[in-house]
Amino acid sequence: MSARSKYNLIHKNSKENLNDGQEIENEHMQVESALNSKVAWHGYEETKTLTAGEAGLLKDYTNQEDAESREDLIDDRGKYLAATFVKAISNIHTNDVRHHLLALVDEMLSAKPERAQFFHQIPEARPYATFLRILNDSTCDAFSVGKASHILSILLCGLEVSRPEVGQFFDWLQSKLYNPQDPLLRKSLMALKGLFMNPAARTQFQKRGGIRSLMSLVSQSANPQDLYLTCFCVWLLSYSNVDNKDESLRELEEHGVIEKFKDILKSVVREKVIRVVFATLRNLIGKRRFNEDMIAHGMVKVIETVSGRKWTDEDLVSDMQVVNRVLEEKLQELSSFEMYAAELDSGNLTWSPVHQESFWRENIKKFEDNNFDMIRRLVLLLDADREECVEVACYDIGEFVRYHPDGKYIITQLKGKDKLMKKMDHVKPEIQKQALLAVQKLMLNNWEILQNGGIASLGSA
Repeated sequence: MSARSKYNLIHKNSKENLNDGQEIENEHMQVESALNSKVAWHGYEETKTLTAGEAGLLKDYTNQEDAESREDLIDDRGKYLAATFVKAISNIHTNDVRHHLLALVDEMLSAKPERAQFFHQIPEARPYATFLRILNDSTCDAFSVGKASHILSILLCGLEVSRPEVGQFFDWLQSKLYNPQDPLLRKSLMALKGLFMNPAARTQFQKRGGIRSLMSLVSQSANPQDLYLTCFCVWLLSYSNVDNKDESLRELEEHGVIEKFKDILKSVVREKVIRVVFATLRNLIGKRRFNEDMIAHGMVKVIETVSGRKWTDEDLVSDMQVVNRVLEEKLQELSSFEMYAAELDSGNLTWSPVHQESFWRENIKKFEDNNFDMIRRLVLLLDADREECVEVACYDIGEFVRYHPDGKYIITQLKGKDKLMKKMDHVKPEIQKQALLAVQKLMLNNWEILQNGGIASLGSA
């Protein structure tokens, strides 16, 4: 996807956000109220909070009747206006006036982010310190903190990430990501989304260990809007570098982005969430082992289900088709054993086509490689958190025992028999069933006779 297309998708999603639920609609109304409030600027001249020139400038700016007139004033006096905004926000602590000032600055920068240059020209680090102070001021409400964080995401996006102000902002952002219940979580995600437009900021986030907390949120976000913003940030991280050695991509892989996104596709119906998930998957195609991970996690089957829904977004449909086509082509290349190996590597077994007796009968000798390493890992999956994974592991161990001449001995030595016996008391009937079948295969000399209803003699394990 080109940089322009990327921007268009971000812009489209941003507009969609304004109408996504009553909470966001209320926030939009609060912004309008703040922008339209009237302030007697001359009063701050009388108290010496502002000079006559500064009060006059703010009065002129807020009294402009249309956006074009304001733009002309910004073009003519942008640097002075930025400095005046910062001074006023620093010295005026009335909530209504602070809301008004922050909303004006946010509107000014959001319309044209390049206007950040006016703030960069203010001596020393005063503009950044002013907004950072709001983030950590317990007397400031959520509206002020939200606007300050969004303003900072625009101001700091173009700066060197080594600047201390950038580090302080990252500290604040990451502190919010650790708690899904933090009332300021959404504000931090919105700011992070803006900051990630800078590739260097994405790299810095990775170096500071931020990807772990972000990926944790993918699993924990119950609110659709928070989930959308979290996935959006992951999508931007997937642009970090097309080089397979990219550290951000490595961490996304390590923290199970494919498995987590598969779960989202299976459980979430909100179109904009699904859109950004598929945009991410499309970016990951062909990088590292993401193709194999998608196949191992049964993404082809999931896409088949998801594609049956009615979608209105053309980008979503296009990305879905591309991902599906690439995975279908990859499936043609892989042997059944390679597919099994990829699924085992993912640490998450599902009832994919390789889990059947013909596969084990044809490939049983291959599991002897590296001192039965794949079987060792298979036994470990009996302790997996996912119930389906445990079911499949029980079945596969039973098939290994059934077709390998030393299967009983090997599984017993690896403590697999003990684990299977415990699974027979599992609360889930399907796990009980598969564990029982596997134990029967361990105990019987001739499984086929039992299957056919005959009498089988018991043998020792």
